[in-house]
Amino acid sequence: KYRALADACELSASPQIRNVGTMGGNLAQESACEYYRGDFHCWLKGGEKCFMREGENRHAAIFGYNECVHVHPSDPAIALVALDAKIFVRGKNGAREIAAAEFFQRPTADNRRLNVLGDDELITNIQLPLFPNSRSAYEKAMERATFTHALVSAAVRLDFDGEKISAARVVLGAVAPIPWREARAEEILVGKKLSDEIIAHAAEVIARDAQSLAQNAYKVRLARALVKRGLMQLM
Repeated sequence: KYRALADACELSASPQIRNVGTMGGNLAQESACEYYRGDFHCWLKGGEKCFMREGENRHAAIFGYNECVHVHPSDPAIALVALDAKIFVRGKNGAREIAAAEFFQRPTADNRRLNVLGDDELITNIQLPLFPNSRSAYEKAMERATFTHALVSAAVRLDFDGEKISAARVVLGAVAPIPWREARAEEILVGKKLSDEIIAHAAEVIARDAQSLAQNAYKVRLARALVKRGLMQLM
């Protein structure tokens, strides 16, 4: 049932890093943008310019960006959104529960944070719902064979009522500042029997609204291929 999360965690980092890291740290990590992590006073740091937009932007977003075109680097985040997980946090004012899909946020001029955690809050635990008849998968394309950030990733989850799909989640990673749900593909899948034709149709509508930059149009084709590959695993 949670294959997508298991694979996302395995592909997120080397065993040495996974053995000392935490899920909370992975979800709350900062941007992996080369300009943000470098010596540039970029927009996300409080500056006035996103250097990636007109610079080296092959890793940049193709959806949901504004002044800043960074992408969220977490692998497990994509799977958790696909699995409708809940994230529990605690701070000085008590505890609260946040849907994984609402934990991440697009930075704005007034709030350049990447998630909704308060300054005094920590992630305490994560809850996954039980699905009686569900399958999931996670696919990731990288520049090298293992243990690096995704060029594009995709998590898919299908719930079944008999042979028909009763619910679907299709979530892309490394294409937006947040895990990016593909609602059109989900709508195509629900109520259908999983078949080669339905998978091809769902993959075809992926990334139709993409706004590519000079160097990252390849992400559209890659996203479609990964969604198709993930859905094929669930047949």
